[in-house]
Amino acid sequence: GDWAQLIAARVTVPFTVLDLAGSGADAEEQARQAVLADRATRFDISRPPLIRFLLIRLGERDHRLVLTIHHTVLDGWSFPTLLKEFHALYLAGGDASMLPPVAPYRDYLAWLSAQDQDAARAAWDETLAGLDAPTRVITVPADRAPQDPGRTEFGLTAERTRAVTALARSSGVTVNTVVQAAWSLVLAGLTGRDDVVFGVTVNGRPAELPGVESMVGLFINTLPLRVRLDPGQTVGDLLARVQDQQLRLVANQHVGLGEIQRRAGLGALFDTSVVFENFPFDDAPAPAPDNDELRVVGARSHSANHFPLSLVGMPQDCLRFKLFHQPDLFDDAAVAA
Repeated sequence: GDWAQLIAARVTVPFTVLDLAGSGADAEEQARQAVLADRATRFDISRPPLIRFLLIRLGERDHRLVLTIHHTVLDGWSFPTLLKEFHALYLAGGDASMLPPVAPYRDYLAWLSAQDQDAARAAWDETLAGLDAPTRVITVPADRAPQDPGRTEFGLTAERTRAVTALARSSGVTVNTVVQAAWSLVLAGLTGRDDVVFGVTVNGRPAELPGVESMVGLFINTLPLRVRLDPGQTVGDLLARVQDQQLRLVANQHVGLGEIQRRAGLGALFDTSVVFENFPFDDAPAPAPDNDELRVVGARSHSANHFPLSLVGMPQDCLRFKLFHQPDLFDDAAVAA
């Protein structure tokens, strides 16, 4: 159907300055509490802007900038562009005229409206045909409010990582596909089902759109990946099947999850998700600029979603994972297992 977006001509972006420079030994703890309080403050999604800044002053040349953003505004891939522009603006005294032009998000919306939505919907109908029930690892009370998730980190040894990489290569699939296949087996064990669905997050940026890699906005989508397990199949067969589903999913990744689930008619199709983080940004400090006006000495990020279980893979020399979990639904022992 038709839709419209209302864009405010101007908004005042909340920018709070907290001066702790004279707080002595207590400053670090006060800063930590301020960050936690900011994190606990929810956005009202009916009131723009869904972004706010908190600048904590710890000394004459020591500041901490807290940037809090609702995920509908932008995705992880947008961060490097945002931070580069922020850095350049600071060094230019706030003069935006020197920033390089970027492709506007409007170009993506135009691309989106030109896609064959009927063909994409038909592809999703075919993918989910015959599915008789959603895949949910836990029953959640209707009145429950999502909490800030707990996080369990773990990783594979270098040797195991090499073995997984070699398996992926010899099977003609990506390491991401191996992780998805492993998660489908975990889900089968948790639910007793041999036809499982879980959410996978795709980056959603169409390669054919000029300048898409430096657009700031929300492109990611979480979509249902369906895996049918057969005890008679080989690991190679399973990997090929998962890869095939992944390719179909990416080809039709611009359809909204809400619409896909409405058409399937089973309610929420999944309550777990898997994401493989490959965007060009990490928690390492940016290289110091030639001048000494602004030096980034470290960065930390904190994100959350509402799924009872959510696996994040981080491709490195040793494959690392974070397993996010809703702490009132899964305790630490269950998550570790």
